[in-house]
Amino acid sequence: MKKIYKCTECGKPFTLDDCELPEPRTINNDTKHERIVCDTCFDNMWDNDDLTHCDNCGIWFENKLIHEEIISDHCFAPCPKCDRDIIDGMTREELLDEENPSFAATFAYDDGDNATYLFPTEEKRIVFIDQRIRDLKEDGTYLGSASIHPDALVVITEDANRKKHRMQIIKSNIYR
Repeated sequence: MKKIYKCTECGKPFTLDDCELPEPRTINNDTKHERIVCDTCFDNMWDNDDLTHCDNCGIWFENKLIHEEIISDHCFAPCPKCDRDIIDGMTREELLDEENPSFAATFAYDDGDNATYLFPTEEKRIVFIDQRIRDLKEDGTYLGSASIHPDALVVITEDANRKKHRMQIIKSNIYR
C-alpha cells in the first residue's frame, strides 16, 4: 500500500508516484514551519518567487522566514536552518569580522619599546597620529619625519641631552 501525503498548500492528497523526486517536497526543513507540498504547488511557489534554496545546507524554505540584517554595507540574510547567509554562506560572526576591522597604529621606539593602539575607524587613527606629532612639536623635541613606506613613518626627536631618537609609526589593519 502506497503512503498518501497531503499537500499543506492546496490540501490535495498525493503519493510518491505523483512526485518528480523519490520523496515528497519538504520546505522549511528542521524548522517549526516544516511542511510537505505537492510538486505543482512547489513549482508555483518557485515561479512566484516565494521560495529560496540554501546552498549551504540544501533546504528549500519560504522567503517569509528570511529576516535580513544590515551589517556595514552588506545585507545579511541567514538561513532559518543553518544560520549562514543564503548568498555567500558566511555566519554572522564571520561577516562581522570581515566588515569591522580595527585600525592599528604601532609606535616602535629605538630603545626596543613599542605601543600599539586600536581605533574603530581610519579617521580616528589619523587624528591620533597627527595629535602625537603635534604634541612632539609643542614639546620642542620634534626634529623631523619621513615616510619610508605608505604605512610607515619615521619620526626623529631630540631629548633634553640633545640625543637624537628614532620612532617608527606603523599603520596596519586587524580583522576581528
